[in-house]
Amino acid sequence: MTTNAVYQLETTTPLSASATFTGATRDAYGVGTQGAVSPWAFFVASIYADQSGTAYIDLSSDGTTWVIAAVLAVSPSTPATISAPVMAQFCRVRVVNGSTTQTTFAVRSGFAATGASLSAQAGVNATGSTLVAPWNTQVSRGLVPGASTVSIQGYTSSITAGNYYPMWEGGGYYVFPPSAIQMLLYSSSGSDTAVSILISGLDANYNNLSETLVLTNGTTGVTTVNSYLRINGIQVTGTTNPVGAITLANAGKTVTYAQINTGSFNGSTISKGKSSMSIYTVPAGYTFYLYRVQAYCPPPTATDITLYRVYTQSSTGLTQIFLQAPFQGSGYDSTRISPRAYAAKTDVQWQLNVTTATQGSIQLEGILIANTAA
Repeated sequence: MTTNAVYQLETTTPLSASATFTGATRDAYGVGTQGAVSPWAFFVASIYADQSGTAYIDLSSDGTTWVIAAVLAVSPSTPATISAPVMAQFCRVRVVNGSTTQTTFAVRSGFAATGASLSAQAGVNATGSTLVAPWNTQVSRGLVPGASTVSIQGYTSSITAGNYYPMWEGGGYYVFPPSAIQMLLYSSSGSDTAVSILISGLDANYNNLSETLVLTNGTTGVTTVNSYLRINGIQVTGTTNPVGAITLANAGKTVTYAQINTGSFNGSTISKGKSSMSIYTVPAGYTFYLYRVQAYCPPPTATDITLYRVYTQSSTGLTQIFLQAPFQGSGYDSTRISPRAYAAKTDVQWQLNVTTATQGSIQLEGILIANTAA
């Protein structure tokens, strides 16, 4: 089934009207073992036909189920090149002919270690090419199976001096639920009676779990349908903005798990629209790869020092503080060459400790990748 040559002549047999040519399955790893390290960055195909058609590159992790990675319109008697990043073990080229039978047709394919020489194919454009745009951009576009962008922003308006805290609306320490529980969604305003809130969290087994809950009774609160072990964020959906601050808490309203505060815009008070907390739990079956962290904390005096650190806790209760860094003035900014990996079911809090009470924020960028992704 599989051919592992670096380049191949796929076919020179013309296609009849509306017919499809499907190329051989090419193994990017070259060894037939899933999980091996591929030396190739791109799978590339060149097509020449005297009739119009459409070219595709398909990817597969098992050689059976295929997904489209790139699409390119083929013009009559015009050489065309299509490519896609190697994001799965198996690759193939596929060409669908137009409504006229071909008399000339040739397809070649191969692997490339770099796409630099192929930059004539546009990156983010109408052809659907995935060559030129950076891999991170393709993840954000949803074109990389098993991978998604995670952007986290946490803010605290007044950090209490002397201890480490995550940046979040509640201020102070953050306490995770002891077990999966139903939670109460409520507002600080009785006027919020038709507000839709998307709740994103994890179930008792750390699997992704979400629901959209409509707050119908303001300060009284509505109970979630699902039971959550962890909350990774809440945000406003639908068409109605909240009037007050929205809180997701335990049934007794004594422990807050997420909150959407209000802010000011053009002199008016508005909802910020989503929670803002430097707290995240990695879902089961995934690994979170952190690329960049930025922390800001305006010092009340020139001698004030802010301490930044990362706190983690595994699902078995093992804790770790593996990074501590002091900073002054302009803040802390770390961009990693190799991303830091956080394993599945890990609770993470990015924290600040100030010498004098002040505001602070932490921003993070990373990619969540399924552990089964090729």
